Amino acid sequence: MTLLDIFLAGSETTSHFLGFAILHLVLNPQMGRRIQNEIRKVAGNDGNLCYGDRERMPYTQAFMFEVFRFSNIAPIPLARRADVDYEYKGYHIPKINCSPHVRNLPEMPCHPFI
Repeated sequence: MTLLDIFLAGSETTSHFLGFAILHLVLNPQMGRRIQNEIRKVAGNDGNLCYGDRERMPYTQAFMFEVFRFSNIAPIPLARRADVDYEYKGYHIPKINCSPHVRNLPEMPCHPFI
């Protein structure tokens, strides 16, 4: 593995994420308007944002997490599994095996802001 391999893998993942995000926004224009309003509210008149501003944009953050959750960003998704029953922020994650093809089941918890 070379540095070029790492760079190409990162750029491919980023381009896949952006493609799926645009697709979700085209299919759900009301989400795009809400994200745009939230960003404008936080950015203010100067239009500058910094990394720390993300905490003041919960809907935008939730949208990005949902894009990662619903979309196959990586070209070969790996199977995920929980070895034990787990409770996280009020969500119950049962001890199960998930294959790559069923990892986005509707009963998996979604972000509360979306």
